[in-house]
Amino acid sequence: MDRARGFTIVELLIVIVVIGILAAISIVTYSNMQAKTRDSIRLQDIATIRKALEMHKIERGGYPSASANPGINAWEVSVDSGFLQSLSAQLQSIPVDPTNSTSYHYAYYRDAAGSYGCPASAGAFYVLRITGLESVDGRQVSDLGPCASSTTLSSSRRPSQTQAVFMGFENR
Repeated sequence: MDRARGFTIVELLIVIVVIGILAAISIVTYSNMQAKTRDSIRLQDIATIRKALEMHKIERGGYPSASANPGINAWEVSVDSGFLQSLSAQLQSIPVDPTNSTSYHYAYYRDAAGSYGCPASAGAFYVLRITGLESVDGRQVSDLGPCASSTTLSSSRRPSQTQAVFMGFENR
Protein backbone atom coordinates (compact mmCIF):
# COMPACT_ATOMS: atom_id res chain seq x y z
CA MET A 1 0.00 0.00 0.00
CA ASP A 2 1.35 3.38 -1.03
CA ARG A 3 1.14 6.07 1.70
CA ALA A 4 0.72 9.66 0.62
CA ARG A 5 3.41 11.95 1.91
CA GLY A 6 2.40 15.21 3.63
CA PHE A 7 2.08 17.04 6.90
CA THR A 8 0.02 15.80 9.78
CA ILE A 9 -2.54 18.00 11.47
CA VAL A 10 -0.33 18.21 14.57
CA GLU A 11 2.60 19.47 12.52
CA LEU A 12 0.43 22.09 10.84
CA LEU A 13 -0.96 23.25 14.19
CA ILE A 14 2.55 23.64 15.61
CA VAL A 15 3.59 25.78 12.64
CA ILE A 16 0.46 27.94 12.96
CA VAL A 17 1.06 28.45 16.71
CA VAL A 18 4.70 29.42 16.13
CA ILE A 19 3.71 31.90 13.42
CA GLY A 20 1.05 33.34 15.74
CA ILE A 21 3.58 33.82 18.56
CA LEU A 22 6.05 35.54 16.22
CA ALA A 23 3.29 37.82 14.89
CA ALA A 24 2.23 38.78 18.43
CA ILE A 25 5.81 39.63 19.40
CA SER A 26 6.21 41.73 16.25
CA ILE A 27 3.00 43.67 16.92
CA VAL A 28 4.01 44.46 20.51
CA THR A 29 7.48 45.58 19.39
CA TYR A 30 6.00 47.74 16.63
CA SER A 31 3.55 49.38 19.06
CA ASN A 32 6.37 50.16 21.50
CA MET A 33 8.44 51.69 18.69
CA GLN A 34 5.50 53.90 17.68
CA ALA A 35 5.06 55.11 21.27
CA LYS A 36 8.77 55.92 21.57
CA THR A 37 8.63 57.79 18.27
CA ARG A 38 5.68 59.89 19.44
CA ASP A 39 7.48 60.67 22.72
CA SER A 40 10.59 61.67 20.79
CA ILE A 41 8.47 64.05 18.69
CA ARG A 42 6.94 65.45 21.90
CA LEU A 43 10.36 66.17 23.40
CA GLN A 44 11.54 67.81 20.16
CA ASP A 45 8.39 69.96 20.09
CA ILE A 46 8.94 71.05 23.69
CA ALA A 47 12.55 71.98 22.90
CA THR A 48 11.28 74.12 20.00
CA ILE A 49 8.65 75.79 22.18
CA ARG A 50 11.20 76.47 24.92
CA LYS A 51 13.53 78.16 22.42
CA ALA A 52 10.63 80.30 21.19
CA LEU A 53 9.73 81.22 24.78
CA GLU A 54 13.33 82.30 25.43
CA MET A 55 13.32 84.39 22.22
CA HIS A 56 10.04 85.98 23.35
CA LYS A 57 11.61 86.78 26.73
CA ILE A 58 14.61 88.43 25.06
CA GLU A 59 12.48 90.42 22.61
CA ARG A 60 9.71 91.45 25.01
CA GLY A 61 11.30 91.30 28.46
CA GLY A 62 9.30 88.36 29.78
CA TYR A 63 7.39 85.22 29.01
CA PRO A 64 3.89 85.51 27.56
CA SER A 65 0.91 85.21 29.87
CA ALA A 66 -1.30 82.20 29.30
CA SER A 67 -4.08 83.25 26.94
CA ALA A 68 -7.77 83.21 27.71
CA ASN A 69 -8.33 79.96 25.80
CA PRO A 70 -10.90 77.68 27.35
CA GLY A 71 -7.97 75.42 28.29
CA ILE A 72 -7.93 72.82 31.01
CA ASN A 73 -7.97 74.27 34.53
CA ALA A 74 -6.90 77.70 33.15
CA TRP A 75 -3.86 76.24 31.37
CA GLU A 76 -3.33 77.06 27.73
CA VAL A 77 -3.45 73.67 25.99
CA SER A 78 -2.61 72.39 22.53
CA VAL A 79 -6.10 70.98 21.97
CA ASP A 80 -7.36 74.60 21.74
CA SER A 81 -6.98 76.41 18.43
CA GLY A 82 -5.25 79.45 19.97
CA PHE A 83 -2.47 77.48 21.69
CA LEU A 84 0.59 79.73 22.17
CA GLN A 85 -0.45 82.20 19.49
CA SER A 86 1.62 84.75 21.41
CA LEU A 87 4.66 82.93 20.00
CA SER A 88 3.62 83.25 16.36
CA ALA A 89 6.39 85.83 15.78
CA GLN A 90 9.00 83.32 17.02
CA LEU A 91 7.57 80.15 15.44
CA GLN A 92 6.39 79.56 11.89
CA SER A 93 3.97 76.94 13.15
CA ILE A 94 3.00 76.11 16.70
CA PRO A 95 3.78 72.45 17.53
CA VAL A 96 0.94 70.29 18.79
CA ASP A 97 1.10 66.84 20.32
CA PRO A 98 1.15 64.00 17.72
CA THR A 99 -2.04 62.54 19.25
CA ASN A 100 -3.44 65.86 20.57
CA SER A 101 -6.43 64.90 22.67
CA THR A 102 -7.53 65.58 26.23
CA SER A 103 -5.25 62.70 27.32
CA TYR A 104 -2.24 63.65 25.17
CA HIS A 105 -1.38 67.33 24.87
CA TYR A 106 0.98 70.18 25.68
CA ALA A 107 0.04 72.75 28.30
CA TYR A 108 1.47 76.17 29.16
CA TYR A 109 1.04 78.40 32.19
CA ARG A 110 2.88 81.40 33.59
CA ASP A 111 3.29 81.74 37.35
CA ALA A 112 4.27 84.73 39.46
CA ALA A 113 7.67 84.92 41.15
CA GLY A 114 7.77 82.89 44.36
CA SER A 115 4.81 80.66 43.48
CA TYR A 116 4.72 77.01 44.57
CA GLY A 117 7.86 77.25 46.68
CA CYS A 118 10.06 78.39 43.82
CA PRO A 119 12.54 81.10 44.81
CA ALA A 120 11.17 84.61 44.23
CA SER A 121 14.66 85.74 43.21
CA ALA A 122 14.36 83.60 40.06
CA GLY A 123 11.45 85.79 38.92
CA ALA A 124 8.23 84.88 37.20
CA PHE A 125 8.34 81.55 35.42
CA TYR A 126 6.53 79.47 32.86
CA VAL A 127 5.50 75.86 33.24
CA LEU A 128 5.38 73.82 30.04
CA ARG A 129 3.95 70.34 30.39
CA ILE A 130 3.66 67.24 28.24
CA THR A 131 0.64 65.24 29.30
CA GLY A 132 0.52 61.66 28.06
CA LEU A 133 4.04 60.29 27.71
CA GLU A 134 3.76 56.73 26.46
CA SER A 135 7.19 55.12 26.65
CA VAL A 136 8.44 55.80 30.14
CA ASP A 137 11.80 54.14 30.53
CA GLY A 138 12.94 55.58 33.85
CA ARG A 139 14.72 58.62 32.39
CA GLN A 140 14.04 61.96 34.01
CA VAL A 141 13.12 64.28 31.16
CA SER A 142 11.73 67.13 33.26
CA ASP A 143 13.57 70.36 34.04
CA LEU A 144 12.31 72.15 37.15
CA GLY A 145 15.27 74.52 37.49
CA PRO A 146 15.51 76.05 40.96
CA CYS A 147 12.14 74.48 41.89
CA ALA A 148 13.50 70.92 41.73
CA SER A 149 13.66 70.62 45.52
CA SER A 150 10.33 72.35 46.18
CA THR A 151 7.90 70.26 48.17
CA THR A 152 4.96 72.60 47.48
CA LEU A 153 4.69 72.07 43.72
CA SER A 154 1.16 71.07 42.77
CA SER A 155 0.60 67.85 40.84
CA SER A 156 0.20 69.84 37.60
CA ARG A 157 3.72 71.20 38.08
CA ARG A 158 5.39 68.00 39.23
CA PRO A 159 6.58 65.34 36.77
CA SER A 160 5.01 61.90 36.87
CA GLN A 161 5.30 58.70 34.85
CA THR A 162 2.99 60.04 32.17
CA GLN A 163 3.89 63.72 32.37
CA ALA A 164 7.03 65.79 31.85
CA VAL A 165 7.33 69.34 33.20
CA PHE A 166 9.70 72.09 32.07
CA MET A 167 10.17 75.50 33.67
CA GLY A 168 11.86 78.69 32.57
CA PHE A 169 12.64 81.62 34.86
CA GLU A 170 12.78 85.28 33.88
CA ASN A 171 15.75 86.14 36.11
CA ARG A 172 17.97 83.27 35.00
